[in-house]
Amino acid sequence: MERTCDIKLQPYPHTDDRSDPVAYSNSQEQAVRESFVAKARVKIARQKVSDCYHKEGVNHYQNCREVVEHYLDLIWRKEHYGALKPPSSSDE
Repeated sequence: MERTCDIKLQPYPHTDDRSDPVAYSNSQEQAVRESFVAKARVKIARQKVSDCYHKEGVNHYQNCREVVEHYLDLIWRKEHYGALKPPSSSDE
């Protein structure tokens, strides 16, 4: 059984203003951390697709559809591979 985590995190407010070094550092740190997490999720999804193809053989078109849809959702349909991204100051 696959577990999913439904925790909704609020992004740290993005700032390009370096007059507050703590806020700037926190926003940059969170952006990098979220990028690493998103890329790790893509790697895991890619491995699941590969495992499914090898396990299912000739029936992989039918049996791996959900796995491939999830992978495509991460790499094509979500901006920044689904990483949490705060609104920029112009979006607010």
